[in-house]
Amino acid sequence: MKNQLISLMFLSAFMLYTSVGISQSNLSVQKMQEVQGQWVAEEKEVQAKKDTNGLSCVFYISNRPLNSGQTPPVCILHIKNMTTNILKCWGGFYGETYSKIELLNTNGDLIKKTTEGKGIGTRVDDVKIREMIDERYKNYVEGHSRTPGYIIARPGENAGGIMFSIPQLFEIKTAGEYTLKIQTCLIQSIGGENYNPNLKITWFPELVVPIQIHPEGVTR
Repeated sequence: MKNQLISLMFLSAFMLYTSVGISQSNLSVQKMQEVQGQWVAEEKEVQAKKDTNGLSCVFYISNRPLNSGQTPPVCILHIKNMTTNILKCWGGFYGETYSKIELLNTNGDLIKKTTEGKGIGTRVDDVKIREMIDERYKNYVEGHSRTPGYIIARPGENAGGIMFSIPQLFEIKTAGEYTLKIQTCLIQSIGGENYNPNLKITWFPELVVPIQIHPEGVTR
């Protein structure tokens, strides 16, 4: 029953992300081919506490790929709009680049990043986030992107978030217990025009999630 519930949650997440045309990386699919082997993890849901801004994060991990070429285990960190307001938010494009993500082994050592993983955290300051949004709008005007990158989140709805594959960001070589650390932000447009929005950036506390990873077809 628990696995069925998680599957339904991921189906809902998939529909949300495909509806806004989300692309979680600006790197080519060819770079995903460096991932060796097939790994799976214990599927789970972790609910973070609601913060003082009326926002909340929910973390999911699943062994079902949600995008073409995606390698499981797959992680989604949803931001929930628990306020009574309608929010205009960045839809999560290039989410790993403006987030801080680390994977550690039981000794506390950082797991080496893949080529794609080296893009993690390259846009975590306000200037780089602004450049990312300006670039997306330019691509939209020129017809290279379907939307300017924003979604509308009504009370109780998802207000963006990030999605990523663990093996595509980190070099997983051995089975075992790992610790995933994630910190991301909500980017809101609170006025101005699409070409020059007034941005409000809200950072969430770091989320720490223990994860069991093992080869596909092998039970712990």
